[in-house]
Amino acid sequence: MELCTDYHFLQALVYVKYFINIGLIVIPVILLVVGSYDCFKVLMSGKAEDAKAKALLFAKRICAVLIIMLLPEFLTTFTKLIGNEWIMKEANLCFDAATKDNVDNLRSLALNNAKNSINSSLQDYTAEYQLQLYENSQGVSSSTASATGSGSFAKYELT
Repeated sequence: MELCTDYHFLQALVYVKYFINIGLIVIPVILLVVGSYDCFKVLMSGKAEDAKAKALLFAKRICAVLIIMLLPEFLTTFTKLIGNEWIMKEANLCFDAATKDNVDNLRSLALNNAKNSINSSLQDYTAEYQLQLYENSQGVSSSTASATGSGSFAKYELT
Protein backbone atom coordinates (compact mmCIF):
# COMPACT_ATOMS: atom_id res chain seq x y z
CA MET A 1 0.00 0.00 0.00
CA GLU A 2 1.27 3.44 -0.93
CA LEU A 3 -0.32 4.95 2.15
CA CYS A 4 1.65 2.65 4.45
CA THR A 5 4.94 4.15 3.28
CA ASP A 6 3.92 7.72 4.16
CA TYR A 7 5.47 8.59 7.50
CA HIS A 8 2.73 11.12 8.30
CA PHE A 9 0.06 8.41 8.08
CA LEU A 10 2.17 5.94 10.05
CA GLN A 11 2.78 8.57 12.74
CA ALA A 12 -0.99 8.99 13.08
CA LEU A 13 -1.34 5.21 13.33
CA VAL A 14 1.29 5.14 16.09
CA TYR A 15 -0.86 7.60 18.06
CA VAL A 16 -3.96 5.50 17.38
CA LYS A 17 -2.13 2.42 18.67
CA TYR A 18 -1.15 4.29 21.84
CA PHE A 19 -4.74 5.43 22.29
CA ILE A 20 -6.04 1.88 21.84
CA ASN A 21 -3.50 0.44 24.30
CA ILE A 22 -4.38 3.06 26.90
CA GLY A 23 -8.09 2.44 26.30
CA LEU A 24 -7.66 -1.31 26.79
CA ILE A 25 -6.32 -0.61 30.26
CA VAL A 26 -8.35 2.41 31.34
CA ILE A 27 -11.84 1.36 30.17
CA PRO A 28 -12.02 -1.87 32.23
CA VAL A 29 -10.62 -0.07 35.28
CA ILE A 30 -13.26 2.67 34.94
CA LEU A 31 -15.93 0.01 34.46
CA LEU A 32 -14.86 -1.74 37.67
CA VAL A 33 -14.68 1.47 39.67
CA VAL A 34 -18.09 2.70 38.51
CA GLY A 35 -19.64 -0.75 39.05
CA SER A 36 -18.16 -0.96 42.55
CA TYR A 37 -19.47 2.53 43.36
CA ASP A 38 -22.96 1.62 42.10
CA CYS A 39 -22.88 -1.63 44.12
CA PHE A 40 -21.84 0.31 47.23
CA LYS A 41 -24.71 2.81 46.73
CA VAL A 42 -27.22 -0.04 46.34
CA LEU A 43 -25.96 -1.76 49.49
CA MET A 44 -26.20 1.47 51.45
CA SER A 45 -29.72 2.28 50.23
CA GLY A 46 -31.06 -1.24 50.89
CA LYS A 47 -33.77 -1.01 48.20
CA ALA A 48 -34.36 -4.05 45.99
CA GLU A 49 -35.55 -1.95 43.03
CA ASP A 50 -32.29 -0.04 43.02
CA ALA A 51 -30.33 -3.29 43.02
CA LYS A 52 -32.14 -4.53 39.88
CA ALA A 53 -31.73 -1.21 38.06
CA LYS A 54 -28.05 -0.91 38.92
CA ALA A 55 -27.37 -4.55 37.98
CA LEU A 56 -29.06 -3.99 34.61
CA LEU A 57 -27.08 -0.78 34.07
CA PHE A 58 -23.83 -2.59 34.96
CA ALA A 59 -24.67 -5.41 32.50
CA LYS A 60 -25.32 -2.83 29.74
CA ARG A 61 -21.97 -1.20 30.42
CA ILE A 62 -20.16 -4.54 30.26
CA CYS A 63 -21.87 -5.36 26.95
CA ALA A 64 -20.92 -1.98 25.49
CA VAL A 65 -17.28 -2.40 26.51
CA LEU A 66 -17.16 -5.94 25.11
CA ILE A 67 -18.61 -4.77 21.79
CA ILE A 68 -16.06 -1.98 21.56
CA MET A 69 -13.15 -4.27 22.42
CA LEU A 70 -14.29 -6.99 20.01
CA LEU A 71 -14.90 -4.58 17.14
CA PRO A 72 -11.67 -5.56 15.29
CA GLU A 73 -12.74 -9.22 15.40
CA PHE A 74 -16.16 -8.31 14.06
CA LEU A 75 -14.56 -6.37 11.20
CA THR A 76 -12.23 -9.25 10.35
CA THR A 77 -15.08 -11.74 10.31
CA PHE A 78 -17.23 -9.40 8.19
CA THR A 79 -14.50 -8.91 5.58
CA LYS A 80 -13.96 -12.68 5.41
CA LEU A 81 -17.67 -13.19 4.83
CA ILE A 82 -17.86 -10.70 1.98
CA GLY A 83 -14.69 -12.04 0.40
CA ASN A 84 -12.41 -9.02 0.87
CA GLU A 85 -9.96 -10.63 3.23
CA TRP A 86 -7.03 -8.90 1.49
CA ILE A 87 -8.28 -5.55 2.84
CA MET A 88 -7.79 -6.72 6.41
CA LYS A 89 -4.41 -8.27 5.55
CA GLU A 90 -3.24 -4.94 4.08
CA ALA A 91 -4.66 -3.03 7.04
CA ASN A 92 -2.93 -5.38 9.49
CA LEU A 93 0.38 -5.03 7.63
CA CYS A 94 0.01 -1.27 7.70
CA PHE A 95 -0.95 -1.30 11.39
CA ASP A 96 2.03 -3.52 12.20
CA ALA A 97 4.36 -1.22 10.25
CA ALA A 98 3.29 1.72 12.40
CA THR A 99 6.16 1.76 14.88
CA LYS A 100 8.28 4.64 16.08
CA ASP A 101 11.40 3.17 14.45
CA ASN A 102 9.71 2.79 11.06
CA VAL A 103 8.34 6.32 11.25
CA ASP A 104 11.79 7.71 12.11
CA ASN A 105 13.42 5.75 9.27
CA LEU A 106 10.82 6.89 6.73
CA ARG A 107 11.08 10.49 7.96
CA SER A 108 14.88 10.51 7.58
CA LEU A 109 14.59 8.87 4.14
CA ALA A 110 12.08 11.50 3.02
CA LEU A 111 14.31 14.25 4.41
CA ASN A 112 17.34 12.89 2.55
CA ASN A 113 15.33 12.62 -0.67
CA ALA A 114 14.17 16.21 -0.26
CA LYS A 115 17.75 17.39 0.36
CA ASN A 116 19.01 15.51 -2.69
CA SER A 117 16.22 16.96 -4.79
CA ILE A 118 17.04 20.48 -3.61
CA ASN A 119 20.75 19.93 -4.20
CA SER A 120 20.18 18.61 -7.72
CA SER A 121 17.81 21.50 -8.48
CA LEU A 122 20.39 23.95 -7.13
CA GLN A 123 23.12 22.35 -9.23
CA ASP A 124 20.92 22.53 -12.33
CA TYR A 125 20.15 26.17 -11.64
CA THR A 126 23.82 26.98 -11.02
CA ALA A 127 24.84 25.24 -14.24
CA GLU A 128 22.23 27.15 -16.25
CA TYR A 129 23.29 30.42 -14.63
CA GLN A 130 26.95 29.78 -15.39
CA LEU A 131 26.07 28.90 -18.98
CA GLN A 132 24.09 32.11 -19.40
CA LEU A 133 26.92 34.15 -17.90
CA TYR A 134 29.36 32.54 -20.32
CA GLU A 135 27.08 33.12 -23.32
CA ASN A 136 26.47 36.74 -22.29
CA SER A 137 30.18 37.40 -21.83
CA GLN A 138 30.92 35.89 -25.25
CA GLY A 139 28.22 38.01 -26.84
CA VAL A 140 29.56 41.27 -25.35
CA SER A 141 33.22 40.74 -26.19
CA SER A 142 32.63 39.75 -29.79
CA SER A 143 30.26 42.61 -30.47
CA THR A 144 31.08 44.84 -33.46
CA ALA A 145 28.41 47.43 -32.90
CA SER A 146 29.53 51.01 -33.37
CA ALA A 147 28.19 54.23 -31.95
CA THR A 148 28.18 56.00 -35.31
CA GLY A 149 25.01 56.38 -37.18
CA SER A 150 22.87 58.87 -38.94
CA GLY A 151 19.68 60.44 -37.81
CA SER A 152 18.08 63.73 -37.00
CA PHE A 153 18.56 63.86 -33.29
CA ALA A 154 18.85 67.06 -31.30
CA LYS A 155 22.27 67.64 -29.87
CA TYR A 156 22.50 69.08 -26.40
CA GLU A 157 25.60 70.44 -24.77
CA LEU A 158 25.76 70.22 -21.06
CA THR A 159 28.00 72.52 -19.07
